[in-house]
Amino acid sequence: MAIIKDLNISKSISIEEFKEKALQVNFDDENEILKLSPYLKMLSNNKGWLEEFIKDGLNDPSNFQIDNLYSSQSYILAEIGERAFLRFAIWSPKGFSDALDEDNFYSYKTAHNHDFSLLTVGYIGSGYTTSLYKINPTQKILGYIGENLDLKYKEKIQLSEGRVILYEAGTDIHIQHEPNEFSISLNLIVEQSQKKIDQFYYDVDSKKIAGYVGNTDLKPAMFMRYAAAMNQNVYKNFLEKISKNHESAITRLYAHRALSQNYIPKSTVISNIKKDKSNMVAESDYLIEKDINELHIWG
Repeated sequence: MAIIKDLNISKSISIEEFKEKALQVNFDDENEILKLSPYLKMLSNNKGWLEEFIKDGLNDPSNFQIDNLYSSQSYILAEIGERAFLRFAIWSPKGFSDALDEDNFYSYKTAHNHDFSLLTVGYIGSGYTTSLYKINPTQKILGYIGENLDLKYKEKIQLSEGRVILYEAGTDIHIQHEPNEFSISLNLIVEQSQKKIDQFYYDVDSKKIAGYVGNTDLKPAMFMRYAAAMNQNVYKNFLEKISKNHESAITRLYAHRALSQNYIPKSTVISNIKKDKSNMVAESDYLIEKDINELHIWG
């Protein structure tokens, strides 16, 4: 469950000083990551680095954060070893029409989990609120869309200025809600790829898995979508190979989805899916049978 720390600390440190402390921590252990809370709080007391960061961006906007592959409202401040980095994220009340899809831009209203550990602190503003949910730890999750979950609402918390919160990798399902005012959070992101965590979107009302969160496993899916639309036999051979042999279960599922559109009868695809070594893929045969576009990024 998310852990909240309200710390009465007035001392400030620099980004480099925080980085030095973070490099001493065992990132495999989230209790160790939590020990960085006082130092993240101290860094949040330092408002000077933000001014310099903004100046750098305005001075050379064409090259500003050019290597940042994360969302448009987050900015990388420092790499910390090979698995972690420090970033800040902007959160704002929605101020435009629904056509701009600000809920998606800021990840508001969508229940999801992370495959990384997140230690965050409110830096500026009253901060966004978060609804927290938890899956019964005894339930074995297969991971197919529509899977029923023993999911329970826990609480709603607010990332107010100076408050530190640790979101555990994989287990903390949460929905972010827009803040009442412009706010900034400061985040330590620690990758936990060794834990083999699947990221999902959740329907908290029906208590089901609703979709897959985009990550490196899902990037090939966009090319499969194009291959399905092109309907050329040269693509069929590639898709068949991927559907049988790719190490990622989600990638195999997308290959089956592409094959079912233009290349192979649905009955054959369904038969192949049911034989897949992954229960998640095998239980997703209904997506093909009913021609449901529920693979989230498939559209």
